[in-house]
Amino acid sequence: MNRFYTPYRFIPVDTRRAHKREWRQRRDLEDESNAFVRHDRWSAGGLSGRITCVLHCRTPLVAGAEQSEGSRDRPGAVRPYRHPDGTLSIPGNSLRGMIASVAEAISQSALRVLSGEEESHWSVRKRPAHALRELGILLRTADGWQLLVLPENERLSIRLGGLGNQQTYQHSDNRELLHVELDSNGRFRRFADTAGSDTRTGILLRRGWHDKMPNKKKELFILWNGETGDLERLRVDNAVVETFEQILRARHEELGEEDDFPILPVGYEDRDWEQPVVRSGDLVWFRRDGDRVVELSYSAIWRKRVPGTLHEAFQRSGGDDALPWNPARNHLTPAEALFGAVEEQPKEHRNTRSLNARNLASRLRFLDASPENGAIPDKPVTLKILASPKPPSPAMYFAAASGHYISKEDLDLHKHAPNGRKFYPPTAGGEATHWESRIEDPNHNWKPHLRVSPIPEKSRFRFRIEFENLSEGELALLCTALQPGKGFVHRLGLGKPLGLGQVEITIRKLELIDRTTRYSPEGLDAPRYRKGEIPSDPGPLVEKGALELLRQLGTPASYEPELPVCYPYTTEQGPYSESEGYKWFVENDKKNGPQQYLEKAEAGQPPPSLKPNRET
Repeated sequence: MNRFYTPYRFIPVDTRRAHKREWRQRRDLEDESNAFVRHDRWSAGGLSGRITCVLHCRTPLVAGAEQSEGSRDRPGAVRPYRHPDGTLSIPGNSLRGMIASVAEAISQSALRVLSGEEESHWSVRKRPAHALRELGILLRTADGWQLLVLPENERLSIRLGGLGNQQTYQHSDNRELLHVELDSNGRFRRFADTAGSDTRTGILLRRGWHDKMPNKKKELFILWNGETGDLERLRVDNAVVETFEQILRARHEELGEEDDFPILPVGYEDRDWEQPVVRSGDLVWFRRDGDRVVELSYSAIWRKRVPGTLHEAFQRSGGDDALPWNPARNHLTPAEALFGAVEEQPKEHRNTRSLNARNLASRLRFLDASPENGAIPDKPVTLKILASPKPPSPAMYFAAASGHYISKEDLDLHKHAPNGRKFYPPTAGGEATHWESRIEDPNHNWKPHLRVSPIPEKSRFRFRIEFENLSEGELALLCTALQPGKGFVHRLGLGKPLGLGQVEITIRKLELIDRTTRYSPEGLDAPRYRKGEIPSDPGPLVEKGALELLRQLGTPASYEPELPVCYPYTTEQGPYSESEGYKWFVENDKKNGPQQYLEKAEAGQPPPSLKPNRET
């Protein structure tokens, strides 16, 4: 098997194609053109009622309620969601999120869910050729940040076996000077207890340790007498220190509190992450431009910041209305008007109550789905790790204008465009239970895994959506999101990249409420609902190109059934591998390798596939 499909696809975002409503101030919604968006009255032409749907499970489905944290010896556990009466159910908010994501895609609406502006700063690991070469002591003075440059030609390598329990440099306030004896060639011989005519003084810098660093054999000793008067001083802008702090925090959050990855040097590990991590007096590696420092790090080879932000990239490629609803936007996109929007306040205003925030409630209410055929949780199983590549991973998440491969170090969010909204395709082939973990190693770390009790495949559920004051176009958009096309498969719940949660939705009936008649003498004896016609046309709010692409990506018949849908793997690993999921990406980023990337999906064309990489 020499090809596979990745467990995610992308639908481009272009809000310039969306039908939008102006909303600069609150009173703009009082305009007659926005009559259907309002909640204070029913429009004469507004449609209210309910839609009854049936949900069929094509694969097992995990609809969780609570999740307990696991440990190294056992996986975490996900408790199935149940209605308050104890009946196994699918939560309405999960159904809402599933349908909202489809409605956003086919109407080219704004991204209602996106990481915050401060979280959209990314960093990538630097290549050894781009390592930082200079060391210094970072100081904060009354005039701002400065850096004292330590002599570059006064560094010694010390093998780990010769370190003993020597005091490492921790801070300018805790920098006990050590004494070393050198041989005739100026190389380290041993540590001395006291200073003497045949010893040199200096400080010891030790990188953090991790059991996945087998090549770490030496540490660094910097010859220095402790005097700062003769050291060169460089200016450091606040922005440089802030960037360093952001990269540290992002990496710390990604790795987790208990991970022992060497973010900080030895002696720096006990820092309070609730406070600024970077401190005056720290020993840092740096890069300069003239008399200014432009980059800082606690290690010579670590990470560099990706130019630009994800927010900037989406706004440039998808239009000014691509970002979640915020004070800078003046137009509501169709999905926001239908599902509601909450204005994201600037960071400096989030802890204060803003009376001017423009928030809009939804006109839809999704009720929990109840079983039609007595579905019960299946037997408990342990899932494989959900290991999709974390952003930025340009081979998967970004595209160059020329359509070529983008390496991590070359990624620039000022010019490279996001591929769009992530969409999980249906599993066309592969092993029947490839989501289950089959690891038998008694020493395996089970903490990243989850133990679940899936709803069995072929289970059937019924749910309703109640709607108020929709325009004909909005009702058509909602119905199209529920039933995009024949054979279309929605994705729901936990484990979508593994193939779980493939469901088909059928609209059983549409019922309308005639508000005019309902609140008249004639309405006293009339039924509350009357039968409505399910729209046969997607309507004006649906962008036809996006709908066509979504239909193709969400229909199993579009895919070659013999190809697995799985995470990228090497030829040595095989599909559905459970270990070292990074290997394909490592091999792919080598300049002498194939350097594949996820090509753009085109409506009417077979979805692109990738090949396993060979380990070198």
